[in-house]
Amino acid sequence: MNQMDKIAGRDVLIVCPNCKASNKLGDCISEKTEGPLTEVGLECPECGTWTHSYWTNDELKTRSARLEQMGRVIKANPTEAKWANYQTAREAYKKSFEEFQTRMKGKSRRGEGQPA
Repeated sequence: MNQMDKIAGRDVLIVCPNCKASNKLGDCISEKTEGPLTEVGLECPECGTWTHSYWTNDELKTRSARLEQMGRVIKANPTEAKWANYQTAREAYKKSFEEFQTRMKGKSRRGEGQPA
């Protein structure tokens, strides 16, 4: 289960910027994968308006899964050393994520605010 799955499980409502329909966040999350790239965004179930959220790739998915595993280990048996390792890994992931978003900026496969 990734972070978006956890968030999507909540009853968070979002409002479409185009048609103003309210929908549960989990009903709007959309992913489009082509090769090693995945574009994640929100797609209105009512009108199809797409809003880009972020890009990911295999490296980022692997790092994210590693962080989730580290979090489970810490929760089961917390130590300062494990927490320090987690913090270091989290900062490395954050840096990689931000650099990747910068490289991919402006490359959305769908028109922002347009039906898919």
